[in-house]
Amino acid sequence: MDQDPAPPPETVLQYRAVQPHIADDHGLTLIDGPDWFRDQGATLGHFLDQVHPSDAGHALLGEAVARAVASDTP
Repeated sequence: MDQDPAPPPETVLQYRAVQPHIADDHGLTLIDGPDWFRDQGATLGHFLDQVHPSDAGHALLGEAVARAVASDTP
């Protein structure tokens, strides 16, 4: 949905707004998927539909997770 020029629905915006607070409250690392996809130059080919990543999209998310784990490892 972030590939669409229209903004995401309000429910999605609210969901995304609360994620950083949940992560902070529980000492978790938050990977901002929309920002990560944007930074990596993701295209519609990285998604099966408006929400679900394709294999290529999951590979990009895997990179984000791997980097987060590596940076949190002592």
